[in-house]
Amino acid sequence: MGKSSNVAVADRLSSVRPGEVVVQYRGGDGRFVDTSLDRLPVDDVLAGMTVREVRWFAGRASYSGWYCSSTAGGHVVYESRLELARILLADQDPDVVAIAAQPMLLEWYDGKRMRWHVPDLLLGGADGSVTVVDVKAASRLENPAVGAQFGWTRWLCEVRG
Repeated sequence: MGKSSNVAVADRLSSVRPGEVVVQYRGGDGRFVDTSLDRLPVDDVLAGMTVREVRWFAGRASYSGWYCSSTAGGHVVYESRLELARILLADQDPDVVAIAAQPMLLEWYDGKRMRWHVPDLLLGGADGSVTVVDVKAASRLENPAVGAQFGWTRWLCEVRG
């Protein structure tokens, strides 16, 4: 994606409103809940279950598993060693009071096509703040698609506040 394409995407994003972004999450009872970004109950998302199942099978390139987190008060799923490393950092941070993995599915129409994304982690702060975390290897950060995805997610978080 070239520079002019990034500008066009930014222009389309600027017209999206939080009520137009559909969010799906799983509550603590395992049921899926559909809502909009402006009505998202963050505490319910933090206390909920992963929105997608993590699959394990022989020969898989990534390393998935479960980490027993003292912050989360139970197991947190991870899909790669990089995600595990970020969970370990969050678990040791006294300012982080909640950790949720694959917490929600974000869907929105950018004016040209439907977009969707499942962030890797959602961290709840002691001060009530929330941090959305996407984990990627440094070598993948130069990929324009990865940069665009990070940009869309960052923008949606800013719109939500």
